[in-house]
Amino acid sequence: MTRSETSYTKLRMSRFGAFLGGVGLSLAMATSAQAETRYEVVKRDSGSCSVIFEPRAQTSDNAPLLVATYRKAGKRGFVSLDVTGAEEWERIQFVHRNQRNKFTGFFEIRPRNLNAEPLWAALQGNDEDAPLFHLTGRAGDGEFHSAAYSSLTSEIIAAALANECGAKGGPFKPSEIGSLEEEEALGLKPREIRHIRWVLNRKYSDVDEVRQGAITNRERGMLAKYASANGLEPSRYLNEGLARLLLDESFKQKRKDLRGEPGFKRFQDWISYDDVESGTCAIVSYAKRTQGFKTYALPRMEIHADPAARGNSLFFDFVTPNRFNNDFPITATVDGRKIRLHIEDGRVRPKDLRNGFASSEIVRAIRRGKEIVIRGTGLNGKAKHVVRFSALGFTAAFNKMSYDCDRPRIREWLR
Repeated sequence: MTRSETSYTKLRMSRFGAFLGGVGLSLAMATSAQAETRYEVVKRDSGSCSVIFEPRAQTSDNAPLLVATYRKAGKRGFVSLDVTGAEEWERIQFVHRNQRNKFTGFFEIRPRNLNAEPLWAALQGNDEDAPLFHLTGRAGDGEFHSAAYSSLTSEIIAAALANECGAKGGPFKPSEIGSLEEEEALGLKPREIRHIRWVLNRKYSDVDEVRQGAITNRERGMLAKYASANGLEPSRYLNEGLARLLLDESFKQKRKDLRGEPGFKRFQDWISYDDVESGTCAIVSYAKRTQGFKTYALPRMEIHADPAARGNSLFFDFVTPNRFNNDFPITATVDGRKIRLHIEDGRVRPKDLRNGFASSEIVRAIRRGKEIVIRGTGLNGKAKHVVRFSALGFTAAFNKMSYDCDRPRIREWLR
């Protein structure tokens, strides 16, 4: 491995797990008595694993960030400490204890030798006496960029590399029991992993959606909390007993709670409210039943009216979360009457007429109907998806939306 492999392109601090250019990214957090440290985890195909630490403050998105890397090699591996985009800077300075010195990281050091490294020693401390330091760099255009750290210590760096990258030896002492190897040996199916992730998020987070994928670093913290709450030793990895407990838990899809929202009023199976987040008036109904697929959030049908807009324009989203494939027919059947739909900008909405305006056929049908059944094909092009909604209360909710937004012309959709 060459030094260039540990010099990273600038990474904007994301709030989401993602994959970029074959590099696995995930966001995690280390907490202590007085400090909270956020960082990005980067796992590369070469076997190296890096942790990019988020500063307390930075002068721009281009500021140099501290990055610690662990590369497995033999029983103990190697550790490097550098900055993001190291080769892009004309000068990097380390400002610490009112002294400004050239930044000197280290490359491929055995864990047992870390304490002899000046940078590692400079970052020694605890919550009460954490080092305050700045990383300042001059870019090729002559501009200076700086990142400030106020609670990052060698101990926190070691814990992050141990827990996220599996670093061993020297100062690396993973706090959790179990291992990823033990978890993988369970042979859990993707749907079982999905169920476990969904149960954990319903218990310990307020997110509205959990997408497909592996257990995230954030969810591993939830896993340890769940184990402790159930009388087991806290572990960030699944073992047979912990997995069985989670799989035996029933999962109830999350229903977005609109109670307490401005203008909230229920009309049988429809709700009218003021959507403060999008600045619109809206009506929504939740699915009564789904077939062929499952989502973390209970699918809902939404129609929005923008109070700042004119005329009778509306924003339709007939199934969200949407799992339909636009390459196959999508239909709404209202009391036996079939109506074609399509996906535009990710939203299931009415088909456009020749004049470019959306058809009002489905809105009029819902006004007269009792049930709306949305049918289509899944993203894999095979599974048949069905979502059933009630039409009861639709007209009253629609009229209230018109009144709340002072948009009388949207009632034209009902005629």
